Amino acid sequence: MYKWVANILIIAIISALLSLAKVRIIVNNDVMMTLYTVSGIMFSIGLGLVVSFNLSEVKNPNYLTKIRINIKKVRDSFICSFICLTIFFVIIQCLDEFNLSFLFFNSKIFVALTLLHSIVYYIYNFLSIQKLNDDILDKINSSR
Repeated sequence: MYKWVANILIIAIISALLSLAKVRIIVNNDVMMTLYTVSGIMFSIGLGLVVSFNLSEVKNPNYLTKIRINIKKVRDSFICSFICLTIFFVIIQCLDEFNLSFLFFNSKIFVALTLLHSIVYYIYNFLSIQKLNDDILDKINSSR
C-alpha cells in the first residue's frame, strides 16, 4: 500500500513539474477513456490470473503459505489500485464537467500518467505470476 502512495506522490510531482515547465501536453477525453479501458482490461486479466492461480501441485507447506500470502497481497493491491484509479478518473471527469482546474497542476496529466503506470503495473505482475506458475511446473516436472 505504501508503494502505491509513494508512486502516486511521484506521479503528482511529475505532473506538477510538467505543468510548471509549461510543457504542452494535451490529454482529451478520448485519451482518458482509452487509457481507463485498457487499464480495466489489464486489471481483469491480472485479477483473473491471481484468482485462478493453481497451488495444488505445491506440496511444501512453507512455500505454499508464502505463495498464498504473496498472491493475496497482489490481489489486494490490484483491487486497491483499480479502486483508486476509478476514483481519480471520476473526479477528473467531474472537474472537467464543471471546468474546474488548478493553477499549477494539470489533473488530466496526473490521471493519464497514473493510468499508464497502472497498465505497466498490471502487466508486470501478471507476467510475474505466469513466470511463477511456469517455475512451479518446471520444478514439478524435473522432480518426476
